[in-house]
Amino acid sequence: MPNKRIHERTPLLHRSPTVCTGALILSTFIPCLAGFLCAYDQTVMETIQTLPDFQSHFYHDKHLTHPTFRPLDYLTIGYFSMAILGSLTSGYVCDQAGRKSSLIGGLLLLSMGSLLNIDCGYAWLFLLGRLVVGFGSGMVVVASPCLIAEVSQSDLRGCLVGFFTLLTMAGQLAGYYMMLEIGPNVSTSSIHRHRRNYDWRVAVGLETCLCMLLILIQWQLPESPRWLAIEKDDEGLQVIAYLQELPQDDPGVQQQWKQIKTSPHHDNDGMLGYSDLVRRTTPQRKRQWLVACVLMVANQVTGCDTLLKYYASAIFYASGLQASNPFVATGCTQSLALAATAISLGWCVDHVGRKTLLFVGSLVLAMCHLGLAGVFQWFSIVDWQTGSLFLMDANARMVAVACVYIFIIAYAFTWGSVILTTSCELFATVDRAKGLALLACLVWASSWLLIVSSLWCFALSPALVYWIHGGAMLGSCYFVYCWVPNTTKQSLEKITEMLL
Repeated sequence: MPNKRIHERTPLLHRSPTVCTGALILSTFIPCLAGFLCAYDQTVMETIQTLPDFQSHFYHDKHLTHPTFRPLDYLTIGYFSMAILGSLTSGYVCDQAGRKSSLIGGLLLLSMGSLLNIDCGYAWLFLLGRLVVGFGSGMVVVASPCLIAEVSQSDLRGCLVGFFTLLTMAGQLAGYYMMLEIGPNVSTSSIHRHRRNYDWRVAVGLETCLCMLLILIQWQLPESPRWLAIEKDDEGLQVIAYLQELPQDDPGVQQQWKQIKTSPHHDNDGMLGYSDLVRRTTPQRKRQWLVACVLMVANQVTGCDTLLKYYASAIFYASGLQASNPFVATGCTQSLALAATAISLGWCVDHVGRKTLLFVGSLVLAMCHLGLAGVFQWFSIVDWQTGSLFLMDANARMVAVACVYIFIIAYAFTWGSVILTTSCELFATVDRAKGLALLACLVWASSWLLIVSSLWCFALSPALVYWIHGGAMLGSCYFVYCWVPNTTKQSLEKITEMLL
């Protein structure tokens, strides 16, 4: 049964709003830019690998042109496998060497991998570069949110951690527009075989330069005060004073450091392995892990990735809306999601509450999926010879397009804005790094499973996948209401006490 304490509302302290200092902005903005780089790299490289000039140069080797195994499969499987391994490694590095060290290590690997890809002349060297980038990306996506959450004030945590998500979306958008600009030039220049083309390498070179710049800046920024408290290091007091731009003897600084230092949940479990950490935890902490995992799975079954990447363009096509360039349609939907996320982070995440946004978002997303399911169940025609999908009714086409756009806005405004913040808050300090690492692995595994299962669902019925997602989101409404606590404006230590 759900814990009744989760339903209780803890009254917020009446205090003046936290000042967002320049030191705090810089200390959180640099890790957010690391997320921008990961998303930018993935978007750019996915597009580059489909360009004729690139394929003619790297995919001519007979070992990379097996009839049943495309060269792109080598890169995709290798990248995500190394990303999972990098995430698990980052969990250890964050706990033993610090969040800052793990982030710098991930950025260093990103720069090394992208540098290998800039001027390599062999397919195996390019593959090696992608493996290194994948490992570095896995480290970054764990270390960055962990560091941001632990240096942020409780009044600003939702906005600052969510800014990592915002810049990740901005990185995807930047990658789309970069390839929209240079993509046609690369394709056209492929006819000039005697000239070596460097257009696509410019996009990768920009990533390398930005990586090196972030490493230099992050090296000067402080470590997480909560990790320093685990190590029994009084340097954490200096970090808090630096972030708030106040003297160390300020009462507010002293009170926050005392709360962190005296928290009973700072123990040595961070040195345990993943299996030991799960096996030796108390039932309360296991429930904490369970809530975080189910919440992340619920985020995956919102259908955001599959709808935006695979189904949105098909829905637009079936509705008669065709773009001359696929990058344009993708860029428009990404821009809309980016704007909705920015509005939510600026005015809602730290004021309305995480739980409210998750509950309302689940309800709206369920309605969108069920609307699409009804449209494709009764008004669609599939040409199985060409794989084309058509909506024959004009009103059905309008409903389908409206559901897609409402879904994009609703997801970005609710789940997309708060899921990362809530996941960081649900773990204690000693569990946070490894918890986020396991959640990252869960995200990649579930994404692959959803992509594969979506193809089977479409073969059975075009509407089946929407019925499944709609039903799952209705279940998410119940789960959020009964199990997910409202963590808005609560300190990380207070949230841990509330859950345990």
